[in-house]
Amino acid sequence: MLHQSVKQYRPSNITAVAVAKILGFDVAEIQRTGLPLEIISTGFEQLMIPVLHKETIRDMNPDLIKLGLINRTHGIHTNHVFAVDTYSADCVAYMRHFAPALGMWEDPASGTAAAGLVSYLLRHGVVTSGNMIIEQGKEIDNLARILVETADSEDPTSAMRIGGLAVTSITRRIDVENGALVVS
Repeated sequence: MLHQSVKQYRPSNITAVAVAKILGFDVAEIQRTGLPLEIISTGFEQLMIPVLHKETIRDMNPDLIKLGLINRTHGIHTNHVFAVDTYSADCVAYMRHFAPALGMWEDPASGTAAAGLVSYLLRHGVVTSGNMIIEQGKEIDNLARILVETADSEDPTSAMRIGGLAVTSITRRIDVENGALVVS
């Protein structure tokens, strides 16, 4: 388990209309959640984007070049698109996470973003428990499951523990020989 805390939060100055257009879906998907676009800082400035339906998130094809540009303009590092509409009954949210401003198109399992999301959900009264599972990814049959435990569910900025199970899918060895990298 890793330890993470939320350092601060602030309203987003990016509109829901602009975000929905870049992500490729109708703005009503954001507006009908009743939740705000908000920036959570966990060391990274994360834009929290609530969406009504999990299928909208699963099927979206964001314009990551435009997303990266708007992120740089507004000092945002990552984008966390989530719904409380989940695929698994034991999960509190389904999400996808994009970081084009940092050179990463999509993160398949982001613990830091999951901690920011739990803080957001607690602050806005969406959840009350301090222990939850978040599911993340595009491949529905192979979603990441991220466990988040809060030290104090009454304080959304309290320390959190994040973790999950992992498997090694690729192993590589990198050596430096005569100043050149050799990958095996």
